[in-house]
Amino acid sequence: MGNADVFEGNRAEQEALLDDYFQNWKVFIDTCSLVKPAAAKFFAYARPYIEKYGNPVIIPLRVIDELKKLEQKKSSPEDDEARSLAKEWLEERLPRLQRDNIIVIHGEDVDNLGHADNVFITQFTRHRMKHQILLVTQDKNLAKDIMNLNSMNSVERGKRVEAKRIDGGGNLCIHDDLRGLWQAEKVSSAIHGGDRQRWNKMKSGRKSPTERKNETAADAFCIKTEVTTLPDRPLPIRHVPQENETVYRVQDGRATPMRLGAKVGSGGEGVIYETDEGYVAKIYQKGSLTSLRREKIKRMLSRNISCKGICWPVAELRNEQDEFVGYMMPKAQGKELGRSVFIKQLMQQYFPGWKKIDLVQLCLTILEKIHYLHHRNIIMGDINPANILVVSPQEVYLVDTDSYQIEDFPCPVGTPVYTAPEIQGKPFRQFLRTMGNENFAVATLLFMIMLPGKTPYAQQDGGEISENIKNGNFSYPCGENSNKKTPDGPWRFIWSHLPRKAMKDPLYQTFRKGESHYSEKTRLGAGDWIQKLREYHRLLKEGILQQNDPASGEIYPTSYKKNPNVTYVTCVLCGEEVDEEKTKDGACGKCRSKVYKTVRCKDCGRAFDITEGDRLWFQGQGWDLPVRCQDCREAKRNAEPDFTKTRRTTMRVDVKPSKGVDDIFPKGASRMSSMAQRPKKSSPTSAAPSTNKDTTDDDSGNLGCVGFLLGVAVGVLQLFLECCINLVGFLLGVAVVIALIKWFL
Repeated sequence: MGNADVFEGNRAEQEALLDDYFQNWKVFIDTCSLVKPAAAKFFAYARPYIEKYGNPVIIPLRVIDELKKLEQKKSSPEDDEARSLAKEWLEERLPRLQRDNIIVIHGEDVDNLGHADNVFITQFTRHRMKHQILLVTQDKNLAKDIMNLNSMNSVERGKRVEAKRIDGGGNLCIHDDLRGLWQAEKVSSAIHGGDRQRWNKMKSGRKSPTERKNETAADAFCIKTEVTTLPDRPLPIRHVPQENETVYRVQDGRATPMRLGAKVGSGGEGVIYETDEGYVAKIYQKGSLTSLRREKIKRMLSRNISCKGICWPVAELRNEQDEFVGYMMPKAQGKELGRSVFIKQLMQQYFPGWKKIDLVQLCLTILEKIHYLHHRNIIMGDINPANILVVSPQEVYLVDTDSYQIEDFPCPVGTPVYTAPEIQGKPFRQFLRTMGNENFAVATLLFMIMLPGKTPYAQQDGGEISENIKNGNFSYPCGENSNKKTPDGPWRFIWSHLPRKAMKDPLYQTFRKGESHYSEKTRLGAGDWIQKLREYHRLLKEGILQQNDPASGEIYPTSYKKNPNVTYVTCVLCGEEVDEEKTKDGACGKCRSKVYKTVRCKDCGRAFDITEGDRLWFQGQGWDLPVRCQDCREAKRNAEPDFTKTRRTTMRVDVKPSKGVDDIFPKGASRMSSMAQRPKKSSPTSAAPSTNKDTTDDDSGNLGCVGFLLGVAVGVLQLFLECCINLVGFLLGVAVVIALIKWFL
């Protein structure tokens, strides 16, 4: 095995190589590599990086056609293995990989011309202006043709293309016969400086991926401490190009004409136009064309900044008078983060079916790009959700990169919510941000994605966000630490479901004054957050967090995270699961305190509230709701009359009871008296809901009133019986008189 095979067969170096290819390159594979037995191992090694960056391997339709022909080919016995593999790929492997988004089958009209080799050369020549491209092929002649594209004068300004083969272990390696070509490419710094640096690093094989990650990139900008003193004067522009007009793309000192297409967007500084080269053009408005802006764009173009999703300038644009008017950049797409993910209704509309794991993956995708920039001493400065476009959790675009801070050119704008406490209120044009300032903005962005749209320093009693930031007044709890001002709504629920070590602790320590990561120099960087978010992603992917509480996998949980040592019941009012010990009458404390209705007191006329807790208690007692306030109910109860005396006075008649009445109702022991003297049912204590028995017109909950009504009924009955007895006595007397008269007669 050659030296290249030894180097590239090293597992750690292969991991670094795959990470680079699937983050920054488009990867194609040829028929001859697919039917190699080790191809399955290659896809197994590549799968984590394909999933990480959402960058599947591309298989042209012509390759599929060649596999079908190979499957049906009747040839010598030594081709049986290739034919068998072709059949296996067509029937099993390709459908499975396509379903898992590990591969994508791609075809264009020009693909119908000739064999797959012609397709690769045609498509690579066409698309390398926009992408770095790798071809995995066992065909050394095709590989040589692909590598030679790098030195063709007609495509010299394009991005790099490479060709490698799969060895017996499923690793990518250089063709033995092409090492000389690779060596020549290695020293061609005029065209491939960035790739030469990557090759030299991989060839040495002396440093681990972690060590390389911590190094400053070869194309990094210098670190400055003072703002540039270059003048910022308006440029004398004679004409600002518009739609369908010609501009000139300036690269490598040569100007190439191109036509501006349809307008796709506009802002305060300029207008974005389509082009026929796969890029878009930003043409500044006349008032935004200054000498300082022109010098900054030139400085940005002095480095090879190329990362998928970062819309970095790739060429200067001039008008027909050779005047600077703008720049060309990769085309972006997607929904603004602030107008999609940060608004619940819009997130559900644009990204239906998203779960918490999707938000975590979105954070990782954004962090990877920010880490790429920070690794090159580029500070975004204005981390603004309007400048982050989202297509999917794996596909994100960063736009308005011309405002980023590089060297002594500051970022002239900013958003207070994302501005660190130590630079709150400072004029952004007059100082250079530090990486510590930037790290505060990164943490804020992560917080606002995890708690969609909610700023870290929002709290119950309001207050200015900028003042809360300056004071480090963070309201979300961590363990026993809390200022008890966490905002109402779903935010406290979402916060409770975040994992403690991966998210709660580092966020609290960043935003709370005096904590370990609060100061400018101790804040966590993008690389630190990547590690923590990967752990969070793992906990969700493996279902560890959802085992205790399925709501931990939701973006908007409707209750606090469950404690495994607590018994939960469902609140009869809100339907949420709550701690059984914190309920009463089947309702949680939060629901019990809500006002059910407001009524006006029947006696004093003042308005008073009846809470849900009051309603449940009265219903539980079988009583109607009160119509008097608490004070009037107390006064009425204390002034309750002696119904016994009232009834004796009311029911007295001028008919003397006949003999025998006292035998029926003995004196001092009448039914009326006994009913009036019956003990009253005790009312709830003051700790319970307001419970005086003062209800509807005469407060039917009042036992004294019930006794009065019963006493009246008994009194009427007593009077009726007395009258009957008197009537019977009277009739008997009349009968006796009539009998005596008849006897005398």
